[in-house]
Amino acid sequence: MKNAIAIFLVASVLFASTITTALIPALVPTANKTASGTEFVIANAAGTSGNCAQWSSGLLVDSGTPCPLTSTAARCIIDNDTQSSTALTAAQYSGTCQVGAASTIVEIDVFGSTLVITGSNQNYNLSGDGTIQVGKFTPSSASSTNALMSASLATSSGKACALPSAGSATCPIGNFTQAGASLSITTTALAKGDLIYVSSATASTATHFTTIVWYTTP
Repeated sequence: MKNAIAIFLVASVLFASTITTALIPALVPTANKTASGTEFVIANAAGTSGNCAQWSSGLLVDSGTPCPLTSTAARCIIDNDTQSSTALTAAQYSGTCQVGAASTIVEIDVFGSTLVITGSNQNYNLSGDGTIQVGKFTPSSASSTNALMSASLATSSGKACALPSAGSATCPIGNFTQAGASLSITTTALAKGDLIYVSSATASTATHFTTIVWYTTP
């Protein structure tokens, strides 16, 4: 009786495996989970990840939506501060950072402030309407792209954010509405070793200005 049960269980596993393979021939498991069950990536003939598949009534079915690929978020922070009540000049908005791997820019956030550190605890504040543009420099080819956005990013009441698509969406990291219906990040690709730098700026009342370029690496 025990042997019969064991044989039945093995047969059931093989049967389920055969059905799964017949329905979806190229499955690459991912770490993604949903309330309806484990998600899988449906790969095409070239091995490129496509839509997610989900368990439904005991079967794997195409969810019809792309499966998110695992990626790591990183950021370039350029922070400028006069460390006084004197406003920054345009030249003082400068800064550079290096990208450690091939990446894709997903968001650019900027914040202006008049915060001055003293012996007492200070509240952070947002101030100014300065503008900034960022570029990238590729050391291997000594080439520059001096504008990664379609236009300079102008702060409104001390803050602004840009996304790869223009519109009125909420920037997912900054968590506020993107700047301008027509402004977008037009160059998103970064190569390993690229330098992200401030390429132009106009000053305002801010004494402290932070530029953050968010990007993901596979």
